[in-house]
Amino acid sequence: MKLFKNSQATFGIIYSGNAQAIDNHAVSEMALFIRRCEGGDIRVYPFKPTYEYENYMCIGADDDVLEQFGVRVPRETFTDDTVYILVKDNVVVLDGGKRGQLYAVYEFVERFMGVRFYLPEEMKAPKVKDLEIPDCEIVYTPKIRFRNLYSNDMRRDRDFCVRHRMNTENDPLNMENYGGSANWAKPDCHTTFQNLLPPEDPEYGFDKHPEYFSYIEAQGKRVARRHMDYGFPWGEGEICWSNPEVIEILTERVKQWVLNEPRMRIFSVTQNDYGTYCECPKCKELAYKHGKDGKPRWSAPIVYSVNQIARNIKAWQQTDERVKNREILLETFAYLYGKEPPVGMQVEDNVIIRNCVSFCWLHDTDDETCPYN
Repeated sequence: MKLFKNSQATFGIIYSGNAQAIDNHAVSEMALFIRRCEGGDIRVYPFKPTYEYENYMCIGADDDVLEQFGVRVPRETFTDDTVYILVKDNVVVLDGGKRGQLYAVYEFVERFMGVRFYLPEEMKAPKVKDLEIPDCEIVYTPKIRFRNLYSNDMRRDRDFCVRHRMNTENDPLNMENYGGSANWAKPDCHTTFQNLLPPEDPEYGFDKHPEYFSYIEAQGKRVARRHMDYGFPWGEGEICWSNPEVIEILTERVKQWVLNEPRMRIFSVTQNDYGTYCECPKCKELAYKHGKDGKPRWSAPIVYSVNQIARNIKAWQQTDERVKNREILLETFAYLYGKEPPVGMQVEDNVIIRNCVSFCWLHDTDDETCPYN
């Protein structure tokens, strides 16, 4: 199929007669890239046009329209992020799940038209004189279900974020255009001292229950001080992840958080932004049991605790009608002292590990010649 001839698009775009905000956005994005690549303005229709085009592009088109081209899109097999691209005879079909349909537009323009998204203000849209595409079918669902890149460029520019298929930003404004988000509850990091078990908690805080907080072996005492005692960003201490009473407290507070945020799906149970962790006998036992080559892995107490909370949440969902039909996921970090995975320990299927490992800014992350990587 020849989509461009002498810098002119040979096709019209057909979209759904019951178009939602994301359908309209997907069509307008495709029209933008066609203009940028010098294909000129493109005509769009909510049904098959009476005017004959050489080729057609269907973006989320209705089933009865697709049937006229001998095409059926297996939408019943899609997740929200599934991408579907079909090139057949004289029709291009861009479709997918709730967000996947929009991702299909970006996949198409990157793969076939050479468009690149470098910065919010820097897009590459090469001049396309002639474009011929062979028949093909592309169907995929991203392996990483929840995608979040901790970058100012992503966070300050919604279009740039979604063009890179990120799906976890929770800006409440205009998310319908992007098919919504994965709904990550705020705060989304360092939640142990922030909102789950602060050292100054009147009921379970450090003054009443020092055993709920980290034992620092070198100091021979329990420690829990937030960074405001030192000046940002420094702080000291953590919760005791292995303490069963702490796990019970965290479970109940996560439950209340879930009820307070009925639209959210992902809830963060994550370590502080400090380098000190609990070295009590139980935490140490877990760290060495799931360590490697005789060295402890201090991620083990974290995963041990988060797994138990996740199991408690799953059991709660089976008995409480308020949350029975909700997807509830817990997220925790691979970060600082917890960045190396515990050996012989797996996370529950309702737990997400967010990779926060530092890396070199000058070399590829898989460059074995870089000692930092």
